[in-house]
Amino acid sequence: LTEKDFDAARAVDLIHGSNQIKMSDFSYNLQEDSIAKFPAEPRGSSKLLKVDSSGRVSYYSHFGKAIPEMLDGCHVVFNNSRVLDARLSVVVSNNQKVELMLLDLGNIDSSAPCQEQEIQAMIRCGVSAGDKYIEPVSGVTVEVMNVFGIWEEEEDSGGNGTNCTVKIHSNECIGDFLNSNGSV
Repeated sequence: LTEKDFDAARAVDLIHGSNQIKMSDFSYNLQEDSIAKFPAEPRGSSKLLKVDSSGRVSYYSHFGKAIPEMLDGCHVVFNNSRVLDARLSVVVSNNQKVELMLLDLGNIDSSAPCQEQEIQAMIRCGVSAGDKYIEPVSGVTVEVMNVFGIWEEEEDSGGNGTNCTVKIHSNECIGDFLNSNGSV
């Protein structure tokens, strides 16, 4: 559960007033091998785990069949996000390719040119504000605007890169740029 999801649930609580949602209600130990790596085929055929208020666990064999029952007396938060090809390979000064992952596109204007916005990113090397990299497919310059520190994907990783904001010097909107030059 992300902070954005929790904030959305909290907003629903404010509207409906009862049964305050606590973040601790969503804390549990999820084993890595229990996480789906790819969506179910066909879409919507995934199974759904249900835990009722007394702690009884049951399963729905098909996600689509669970919707009517879920809507009865529940807070439902729909996520209409989509996966973008937000991974870029950029070239550093020694002609070595480095991964650049755009992280949070939720706060940008998706119709505005890339060059008008700063986008949160993770670059898999040490960087400084002002550093410039080349995206080799388009030849577009990607400039580091601000550096926030080490990016850690896992607590014991010791850092996987640098958390920063970047500006992509392109007139294309972010969706078009990523469709042409990014990967998942």
